[in-house]
Amino acid sequence: MAFDRAEYNRFCSTLRIDSKEFGTIPLRHLGTQIYLIDEICEGLNRGIRDFYILKARQLGISTECWALDLYWLFKHSGLRGTLITHDDETREECRANITSYIESLPKAYKIPVRAHNRNMLDLVNRSRFSYQVAGTKKSSALAKSGKLGRGKGINFAHATEVSSYGDEESIDSLIASFAENFPNRLYLFESTARGFNLWYDLYQEAKNAITQKAIFIGWWRNELYAVSRETDIFSCYGGEDPTPTEYEWIDGVKKLYNFEITPEQLAWARWKLH
Repeated sequence: MAFDRAEYNRFCSTLRIDSKEFGTIPLRHLGTQIYLIDEICEGLNRGIRDFYILKARQLGISTECWALDLYWLFKHSGLRGTLITHDDETREECRANITSYIESLPKAYKIPVRAHNRNMLDLVNRSRFSYQVAGTKKSSALAKSGKLGRGKGINFAHATEVSSYGDEESIDSLIASFAENFPNRLYLFESTARGFNLWYDLYQEAKNAITQKAIFIGWWRNELYAVSRETDIFSCYGGEDPTPTEYEWIDGVKKLYNFEITPEQLAWARWKLH
């Protein structure tokens, strides 16, 4: 399935976000976000619909996925979608951000909303997006084991922070509810790493699957994670050559991902680690 990248970029250019570094601004794609969409486009062009995204923290991946969620719902009529979080607080944060996106859209890009509450976004084009909570190992949501996806036929899903989910049976139930032939189906799983758990297993499986795609997004793809040579920080942390350990991981990033870590990025990493 072809992905109209130019149309998606025009759609995103109308969205406004409350950014950590710049306040309320139009959505500007970071290098991490551009790479994510590049990889999703490549997979879609090969017929892949299941994407497993391993990310570092604070890279704007959830922000980009919310934009893609809304674009997909607006573009394709009759979707039965769902957004899954690990707790109620994150669900409400996601819903608030999607609401802000909808409110910022000009009329030319906006599909009228029939209903939008803590459970569901319902659009006039008959696309629906339910908000679900998977629960964590410590939460009482485990009492609802296997509930995700039950009684629902899903052809679009966005699961966020999967490494925090505590109920593997629910994830099995969710995946079992996914459509396999719907032409506009899309399934996004994204998370930071938290050791050997359900997310680790899912990501490892995706790396070896022919119908899934694993996408790794390292901190070094964020161009903001660097310090200028003119700063005191660079003077303190950027003057020395890489240590043997630093050489090893710089070389590993180059070989595995064809990405050259700059001295400015190395100085930033040393500063943060210190």
